[in-house]
Amino acid sequence: MYIDVGKNAMKFMGKEGTVTIAFEISPNNVVVGKVVYKTSEQGWDIKMKAVVNGTFDPVKNLLSLKSDEVKPKYAGETHAVYVEVEAKQINGVFVGEKDIHIDDAIFSAPFNAVE
Repeated sequence: MYIDVGKNAMKFMGKEGTVTIAFEISPNNVVVGKVVYKTSEQGWDIKMKAVVNGTFDPVKNLLSLKSDEVKPKYAGETHAVYVEVEAKQINGVFVGEKDIHIDDAIFSAPFNAVE
């Protein structure tokens, strides 16, 4: 299993948050895993989880994945949150960028997934 932990990768409800992505690549190069978003607000820890799916192209060493959307409610409003990743495999490590989408805002952060 590959894991990328991105501290301070997003801002939700005015607070910095962590985005952790864990995934596996099947023999037919299908990517399946999960993403966990963590933040806190007024002393409350908030954790949101979603499924990630994608593909790995072994010829180009390119990983592409996208999470399902989670829809947390905050201050009476529902928000849409999901992540997209594009990364190259270099010496067994996936290096690239993840884009965390929260409503119309996009937070970009480094992606470094190790096994």
